[in-house]
Amino acid sequence: KLLGLERMLFKVLSSSKRSEIDDDSNPLIKQVKTAYDNFSKGATYYDTSFDEVKASYESTHLKDLKSLEAFMEDVTSNFIPKIYQKEAYLKDMLVKLYAACLELAEVLENDEHTGQESYIEDEATYAAFRRVPKFTKHLENTLQTGPIVHGLIRK
Repeated sequence: KLLGLERMLFKVLSSSKRSEIDDDSNPLIKQVKTAYDNFSKGATYYDTSFDEVKASYESTHLKDLKSLEAFMEDVTSNFIPKIYQKEAYLKDMLVKLYAACLELAEVLENDEHTGQESYIEDEATYAAFRRVPKFTKHLENTLQTGPIVHGLIRK
């Protein structure tokens, strides 16, 4: 819902602040996991085996740049052009998975190069990042749900 905002705030944080955030709260890891889940559901729906992708994904450590790059190489050199060459929908899902991995890899690579430096606005950004889930709950409570009446009013 507000994953784009969360991702942007997470990317702006310094490496030291990002390391304080657990994997369950990391929006980039959530994005990769969601993309993989969508692919696995799609493969199940189209009655296609995805054992090789599953094995490769499960052996990947999402916080290790080399492991993530090896998985991305598998996706681009093996899964998309060879295994799923005829399944256009599954290839699209793999491209989305690759894009999510690429975004995570950029942050991991940046962490390797910049080290543990911090920024002046780091505390404010970190506080905003931590408040996004509370804001999301508040926002969802204020949204009107139900059928639309007279073209603009929800019942």
